[in-house]
Amino acid sequence: MTKGSITSSKGVAHVVFSVKVSGHTAIEHKGVSAVRAVTATANYTIKLDANAGQVTGRVSEKASAAGAGSISDTRQFADSIPADLGNGSWTLVLNFDAANGSKLTGKATVTLQTGAVYPFSFTGTFAPHTQLSKLSLKGLDAGKGSALQVTFKNNAITKIAGRVAGQSVNYIPAAVPAAGVD
Repeated sequence: MTKGSITSSKGVAHVVFSVKVSGHTAIEHKGVSAVRAVTATANYTIKLDANAGQVTGRVSEKASAAGAGSISDTRQFADSIPADLGNGSWTLVLNFDAANGSKLTGKATVTLQTGAVYPFSFTGTFAPHTQLSKLSLKGLDAGKGSALQVTFKNNAITKIAGRVAGQSVNYIPAAVPAAGVD
C-alpha cells in the first residue's frame, strides 16, 4: 500500500508519502527456518526547492518478522536536485495560422529545460480596438491533458495560466512593454 501527497508553492514542492508491504516468507532465525509474517514500512518527507536547487528530507524505515524481532532506521538527507530533472524553466513557441478576421488558430509547443516537448493546438480571438489577443491552448499527444490560457496586449504576453505536464502555471510579467513595442 502506498499513499501520499504533493503540494507546491513558489518553486518549492513538498512530498509526503508512505509505503507498507506485508506478507509471508521463509526466514531462518536462530538456526530454525520457518514461514513468518513480515512487514516493512517506509515514511518519506521530502522538500524539493527549485529556487535553491536542493532536495532535503527525512526517511524512516522499519522491518519486522513475527517471532524474529524488528529493525528500524531514521535518517535525514540533503543533496542537489539532479540536473536531469531540470531547473523548471520552459519555452512557449506559438505558430499562428493565417488570420481569419478576429479569429486566431495555430500550433504551439512547450519545451521544458530537460528537452521534453509538449505539443498544443490553439484557438483564440484578437480585438483590434484594444489590441488584446486571447488564446486557448489544448495539449496534443505528449501534451494531452495540458491546457493553457495565453493573453497578449499588443505583442506582449500579459498572462499565461493553466497546467502543463501536471504542473500549475500562473505567469503574469512584472512589467508589460508599452504599446507598439515588438
